Amino acid sequence: MKDRHHTIGIDLGGTKVAGVLIDRDGRILARERTSSLPERGADAVAETVALMVRVLAAAAPAPVAGVGIGVAGQVDSASGMVQNAPNLRWHDYPLGDVVHDSTGHRVAVLNDVQAATYGEWTYGAARGATEAICMFIGTGVGGGIISNGQLFRGKSGAAGELGHTVVSLHGPGCRCGGRGCLEAYAGGWAIARRSYDAVVARPLAGRALVEAAGGDPSAITATALARAMKAGDPLARTLVREIEDALVAGLGSITNALNPEIIILGGGVIEALPQLLEESRQRLALQALPVSAAAVRVERAALGGDAGAIGAAAWARAQH
Repeated sequence: MKDRHHTIGIDLGGTKVAGVLIDRDGRILARERTSSLPERGADAVAETVALMVRVLAAAAPAPVAGVGIGVAGQVDSASGMVQNAPNLRWHDYPLGDVVHDSTGHRVAVLNDVQAATYGEWTYGAARGATEAICMFIGTGVGGGIISNGQLFRGKSGAAGELGHTVVSLHGPGCRCGGRGCLEAYAGGWAIARRSYDAVVARPLAGRALVEAAGGDPSAITATALARAMKAGDPLARTLVREIEDALVAGLGSITNALNPEIIILGGGVIEALPQLLEESRQRLALQALPVSAAAVRVERAALGGDAGAIGAAAWARAQH
């Protein structure tokens, strides 16, 4: 009988369900993707997940060892309960039990960014590290922590909310209700808001940035910001510098607190503004304490958009 080395990973968010079937070396053997459509209700979304699991399991050359699901929200991994997932409109939903009952497979559930962190540590840019930080900067800013060669989840499983590291006591408001969070500067929603405010306040100075966004001030993204900056726009350069300053300040505090050997940066904002990676490399040595700064390097995430699903699959294997 063939060994059960194949696992399924699902990355579940407010807009999409993405799944992979991997072998024990992390190679993707099959993949699926569809919309999550949370307005249909939790049970309908869970059935979409279960259907994807069945499709991927049918593609496996041998019975799968387990299923991992990374969810955008707070998760109780011990019970498989999704405690709070705002983008899915869920509260205390027993996703692990529901998918297990529907498919018959063992199911492990964890936070989506923790899953991506586990993927980068198991098969990606942080492979082999015993102390690592992963930060993913997209619409929001999420993170994960590897400590002593293990995924660190904290007392209630919520460790890694690195986007809510405060970088300015009197900074802009954050969606969490606080002020001056790293996410309130570097998250995609914050970039859009701060850029919009800037071009409305200074329409002449903001003309090039609005043009880079197709003429719509409300459509400014990190990609539009990068396009305008590349064309030499001073306002875009100022806005990017604010993002750089906040990111370096946050990484400095995180480095001082956790003393990692590697920091992995990924996500859509890093892809659009790759200079954030180089700025972090160069300036972290000045921002963090010398002993911690000397021990850490900053690298780009390696698994791209597959990190969450691959990490969830790897997590499932580790649990079973």
